[in-house]
Amino acid sequence: MAVTVQEQAGCPVEDFLFREGATRHYYQLKDDLQITWGEGGSKLKKEYVAQKAACDAQGGEYTLTVVVSHDHRKASLDENVPAKLKDTVVVFHFPAVRRPSELARHPDLREPLVRVSASRALGGELLRAIVEEFALAWIECEPDGEGVCDLGRMIQFLRDRPSYRVHRPLPAVMHADWDRFGEVLAAVPDLIWHVSGGHFEWSLPPREAGLFTVPCDSDGFQRFVDRVLAAQPRSFDDFEGLLP
Repeated sequence: MAVTVQEQAGCPVEDFLFREGATRHYYQLKDDLQITWGEGGSKLKKEYVAQKAACDAQGGEYTLTVVVSHDHRKASLDENVPAKLKDTVVVFHFPAVRRPSELARHPDLREPLVRVSASRALGGELLRAIVEEFALAWIECEPDGEGVCDLGRMIQFLRDRPSYRVHRPLPAVMHADWDRFGEVLAAVPDLIWHVSGGHFEWSLPPREAGLFTVPCDSDGFQRFVDRVLAAQPRSFDDFEGLLP
């Protein structure tokens, strides 16, 4: 299913328009300490009433969301939703952030970041790296003439750069001697490993853990497997010496 993102979409609720297949999601971002439905001649109310009318006329599924950066404004807007917009508009509180590290620490983002990460054990540095990588992909994957950016293109941009830590599909054939590779590693005391995120991840609780620096669908990973098969490590120190 195609997912696209568009800034300033040229409609009544225009700050962000997400298209998820045939479903459209409209967002307006408000950082105003005093924002109300009636402020400025009921500007906010008129925008959402107009957007609802346009969406109803167009047909298909859609959502309308007001995003506010101050939690007291969410409480006020929720309490005073105009009758025409009840059961249609959602008010969502999302604090303003100034840098990727702040965004990475936001509790509402942890679960989505885990889903797109190559690692099961996300620390603060990896979370921040993923946020920064998507920010770069947003810049590099230039929108089309209408300002629409394709999320699939952004993800492919990241997957084309092996050092980035986003989830990627595993190759159909991991290695010609993959079963023997598993048997060799099983002989290393206390070593734990898996490849669920498209990368090789290992740990030796409680002192060591790491994510392999290249993805499993790369030549570099094939060479690593070859080294392990040739060396037959019997200790963690022997195994660690085979890592890049």
